[in-house]
Amino acid sequence: MIIKARTIYSKLLTLLLLFLGFTQCTNSDPMDEYGTPSATYKVIGKVVDAEAQEKGIEGIQVEMLLENEEERCVSLTNKTGEFILENKSFPNNKYRIKFLDIDGETNGSFTEKEMDIEFTKDDYKDGDSWYKGHAEKDMGTITLDAQKTVEEIEKKK
Repeated sequence: MIIKARTIYSKLLTLLLLFLGFTQCTNSDPMDEYGTPSATYKVIGKVVDAEAQEKGIEGIQVEMLLENEEERCVSLTNKTGEFILENKSFPNNKYRIKFLDIDGETNGSFTEKEMDIEFTKDDYKDGDSWYKGHAEKDMGTITLDAQKTVEEIEKKK
């Protein structure tokens, strides 16, 4: 009779603790998460003519490439030469930025330029769990040299 009472008492106590929110499991193991880590990147700047630095260049294609160049984000400069690149991807701290004149003679011919940018952990804001956060870089003013024609090169010789 005493054993049967202890068993009933033990079951009632377990049920009571369960209703109060006590469980046998601990939170020492990390919670499983599903998904892919990601981050949002924004790169801004202005492209100008090296000879007339106050003049922005319209129609320059600006590309943001991962180091392995498998993923890219593309933008065009506006009338004042400003650009905005926005990309959401797997967190990566190094990107290559390419500046290409794709409109021919329309806004003048300019040489191609490449630059590397790097995001540090201090650049990321508002991240949690799988989302590393958003990071923004202002590249400032980028100058492109005018492409020389054959006649201009011959004159310098």
